[in-house]
Amino acid sequence: MEEDQIVALWDLFLEFIPEKNRDQAANQYVEFLLRQHIDVEALEELQGCDQYLDDAIEVVAKENRDTDEDPWEEEEY
Repeated sequence: MEEDQIVALWDLFLEFIPEKNRDQAANQYVEFLLRQHIDVEALEELQGCDQYLDDAIEVVAKENRDTDEDPWEEEEY
């Protein structure tokens, strides 16, 4: 998914999300993007497009900086 598509999709649904729920929606959207293997660095490049996304991305980026583990690395059993 291209960066402009990520922002366009967020903008498309933003008007249908009540303002009181936008923080939670942005957090869930960023978590979804991470599960789709979008790099945190790519998400950080989106900052400045929307305050709700900016806040959600900052939380995720901070969590990633605090851990040395690759969130997509599979555990061996």
